[in-house]
Amino acid sequence: MPSEQGLDTAAGLGRKTRLRLRTFVASASPEQLFLLIAIPALLIALPWIMPSFRLMTLAVITTITAIVLYGLMLLYGQTGILSIGHGALWGVGGYLGAVLLLEANLSFWAALPLVGLGAALVAGVLGFPALRVSGHHFVILTFAFAEIFVIAMGNGGSLTGDREGRILDDRVAPVLGLTFESLESFYFLSLFFLFITLAAVYFIIRSPLGRSLRAIRENEPLAQSLGINPTYYKIGIFMLGGVFAGVSGLLYAYFLRHVSPDLFGAFPGIQLVLMLLIGGAGWLLGPLAGAVVVGFLPEVTDAVGFGINPLEIRIVYGIALLLVILFLPQGLVAGIASAYTYGKSQILALLWPRAPLELAAESAEDSQGEGASPSARGR
Repeated sequence: MPSEQGLDTAAGLGRKTRLRLRTFVASASPEQLFLLIAIPALLIALPWIMPSFRLMTLAVITTITAIVLYGLMLLYGQTGILSIGHGALWGVGGYLGAVLLLEANLSFWAALPLVGLGAALVAGVLGFPALRVSGHHFVILTFAFAEIFVIAMGNGGSLTGDREGRILDDRVAPVLGLTFESLESFYFLSLFFLFITLAAVYFIIRSPLGRSLRAIRENEPLAQSLGINPTYYKIGIFMLGGVFAGVSGLLYAYFLRHVSPDLFGAFPGIQLVLMLLIGGAGWLLGPLAGAVVVGFLPEVTDAVGFGINPLEIRIVYGIALLLVILFLPQGLVAGIASAYTYGKSQILALLWPRAPLELAAESAEDSQGEGASPSARGR
């Protein structure tokens, strides 16, 4: 039987959540409410919009990738710390899930919390020494960690399968009669975890934790003088990002039915950073937009007649990143939002050249000016 204190705590959290939802709905703009409805509806309707097997495969991979990107967004977008090691944390989730399945005979659902916890612990062990430095030193340390991870998994013997990796011979167990054997059903499973991730990231950003992280990002000495422990918060958010990476890695391993060192490591970590920067690290929809753009870029180039091979796609990614840095330094979502705001203001200016408030302000100034002295009016 749950204790009365536990029930009161759960009830309090429920009341706070409902209050935040009501506050958001009351204060949200029509555009925000539209996106809140339109984007989930579009993602849910995706299997019927593009039933192609190849496109649905890309949709699943994009959804899984977006989950790990949101963990990286919390680290970089909120705290200002850039990590290349998230590709390796992604691999920790995949390999740990494979080992738990093949060696301990655990199902997907039984391995899920263990994988999240394991990736968080690895992130904590890495973060404790690495986060004592900052800037490019931290980037170099996480890059080294990613390369060490690839070497270790490639020489792990029968446990990791060496360079060939390991094959997963199991599927996600049914839940409440729902099976996840088809491509569409696995997409909805990944989408379910993506929605949970989005909700968690939103509440973290709006919480006191998010405000403390942004204080550290803007002025760490000042935040420390206010009683905020930067090391504590940095390690904590790094471990939380590890949870997202671990869950995403488990989904990735079960979807591919295979794990190998080539899937993870430094270059996948760099690609994750590229996705985040293209989409926008400071916007809630930035990681999702970056995953979609980079994930579907080869298909778009093929559709317009500029098919590129896997080697050339890296060059295209680099060019895309340079263009975003030069013209959209805050990311694609920020650029779209700015363009929409500018276009809306221009349309409103054409429809209502002189707003009533502006006319009232001008008439008030005129009335005050008539009562002033000529010398005062001339100043």
